[in-house]
Amino acid sequence: TGTTAGAGLLDLGDGVHTVATGASFGSATRLRDGTVTLPDGLVTVARRFELTGGLLAGPTSRGEAVLAGKGSMLWTDGGIDGSVRISLPIDAPAAGPNTGRGVLGTLTTTARFELTGAFVLPGDTSLHLDGTTVLTRADVIAAGAPNPRIVVGATGSLRLAGGTTTADGADLRVSGALDLGGQRLALGDATATLTGGRLTLGDGVLTTSRLTADAASVVVAPGVITGSVSTRSTVRFADRGRLSIGGDLDTFAATRIALSGRGAGDVIVVDGAADLGGNLALSGFARPASAPVVLLRAASRTGTFATVSGSPSGATVAYTGASVRLERR
Repeated sequence: TGTTAGAGLLDLGDGVHTVATGASFGSATRLRDGTVTLPDGLVTVARRFELTGGLLAGPTSRGEAVLAGKGSMLWTDGGIDGSVRISLPIDAPAAGPNTGRGVLGTLTTTARFELTGAFVLPGDTSLHLDGTTVLTRADVIAAGAPNPRIVVGATGSLRLAGGTTTADGADLRVSGALDLGGQRLALGDATATLTGGRLTLGDGVLTTSRLTADAASVVVAPGVITGSVSTRSTVRFADRGRLSIGGDLDTFAATRIALSGRGAGDVIVVDGAADLGGNLALSGFARPASAPVVLLRAASRTGTFATVSGSPSGATVAYTGASVRLERR
């Protein structure tokens, strides 16, 4: 295939349709069956490209097929194989229970990607999100071989809407922004890793076996993380409330935890063990009138914060075997 043009619809059915490097889809195109084989390099999409079945196949050994242009993509069924980068707005609405929509290789999106419904990541696959992505009650199914991954790139953002999004078994890696928006993201036993990323819980729930965050990352509470947390990041609250951690908490020299005493005050509740280090920054706390103010509560506590700033006059931060408290001095 070289260049198509016209106001009609190019309808691709059975068979293999090979696209040459530098080709252009100038007319609306629908792939409903068969395979479109994409080259290593740019393919221009000027109008709407509909993937309603079949397979969109990029390079599998080296290189990357790039779909870009002024067009857009509608994805209701079918799969993407090999290495494909889509720099087009993608609309992936709710699909029927028998559809096979999914990624078999590495799909990188750099424009807006709206996904509702089922989406399959079988085997050792990756979904890289470098644009703005909205998952609305999506069900991302990670099946087959190990190591399916959802990667939010440094320029990307992933936002949840409309209820629970499941990605059971898919490890999540975030270098951009992940906003739960008060919803639930269920990763099952898979892990979540922040590498220079920003996680905003917004009173939502992240279900994961472990969250790991580096020193360049930010975790914004309140909300719930069901597994263990190992963080060198900044942990702060956008609104007053509670950060609940269902496993253990490990903090390190680079960690900065910021708590505010305004209103009801912030608190961190750890169901497991808390091993503390790093820096605690307090703001807006008054000297306790009588009973200590609990800042962190855990099943057990070891370690202390290397530095504490912002304590009110006449008060001090004290440690027990299961808590960190602000006490009268």
